[in-house]
Amino acid sequence: MPGPEETTSLSKAQLNTEPVKLELPLSGKIVTLRAFPPANMTIATRAVFLRHTSFDPNEVGDLKPGETPTEAQGQKAVKSEKIPAEAITEINKITAQHMMIDFDGSSERPLERLLDECPYDDYTAVIDKCNEIDKATSLDKKK
Repeated sequence: MPGPEETTSLSKAQLNTEPVKLELPLSGKIVTLRAFPPANMTIATRAVFLRHTSFDPNEVGDLKPGETPTEAQGQKAVKSEKIPAEAITEINKITAQHMMIDFDGSSERPLERLLDECPYDDYTAVIDKCNEIDKATSLDKKK
């Protein structure tokens, strides 16, 4: 087990914690986003995906007790043939809700204000930036 000075992932120096300012392309309003996705966001978005996914342990194959399936075995066992398009909308809203710190200088109901006061293209700019931040701060390079 690594000691406190050793790390096996992003170090504190590598993880930027400064909020990200984004000027919205149509309204010109400023949105402040978290520097990285909080764990609660990842858990909530995965839950939406998993609601539309099934897992067939018989597809993993024969494993000895305590043995972990390979990634290929795990992918074969996961079935996600019919994920409804509205799941993406739900995931995007969860993402914006967890990533937005403030909207145009106010931390009061930032997502609701964005949705009420701005055109859809401003909302998609926020989602695109959140996805960019997520990818840049993830150890999973397949994202």
